[in-house]
Amino acid sequence: MNEEQKEILRKQIVDNLLWGIWRSIDTEYKSSYKSEVWQHLEDKIKIATNTDSVAEFLEKLKKLIPFQPSTMITEIEQNMVSFITSANAYETISLLRSETAYLVLATRIKNEERKQEFYSK
Repeated sequence: MNEEQKEILRKQIVDNLLWGIWRSIDTEYKSSYKSEVWQHLEDKIKIATNTDSVAEFLEKLKKLIPFQPSTMITEIEQNMVSFITSANAYETISLLRSETAYLVLATRIKNEERKQEFYSK
């Protein structure tokens, strides 16, 4: 996989997988660990990537951090399901393992942009 393909996959992981996970993490959990929640997410992702399947990764992650995909916004859920079924599992898990900090940071930036947009209205 060349660098351009990796960058496309990174964006897909953030937009279609990690974003959905972040948006469906229990709000009480986020509130309880405000200053640490992003580090928790990064740590739990690293643990959950000890698999060869994106679906298995999600199942492991659900046991490690409280999130409910059923609480997701329909569009986010559709993007997540579509990504899970079409993603190259090896490449996706590989990037999640090797670039966890970068991918979580990109998700965090996306969340901050969403908040700024919301509060500017």
